[in-house]
Amino acid sequence: ISFDLLLDIVGLDLGKELEMMYYLCASEPWQILVIKVPLPAEGGTVPSITSLFKGADWYEREIQEMLGVKFSGREEIQRLFTTEQQEGFPLRKDFGS
Repeated sequence: ISFDLLLDIVGLDLGKELEMMYYLCASEPWQILVIKVPLPAEGGTVPSITSLFKGADWYEREIQEMLGVKFSGREEIQRLFTTEQQEGFPLRKDFGS
């Protein structure tokens, strides 16, 4: 089985930890695989998958900017939604408190 399509990357703040979820699809036979990666609540670093799936770029950029998860093995990530002056990570449960 070859999981040749990236469907989504989701970053979640579960309170006590962060979690990354990668949704991959195999077309022959058709199957979906979900890979969950737990991270410490303060953030963490995971390997970038942009070399495998070019479409991962926007997902990784958004997750780094909104949750503070860093991605190793890729070029510097430019912000999508916030300015350099933005403090904190908007999708974290502790944002604004």
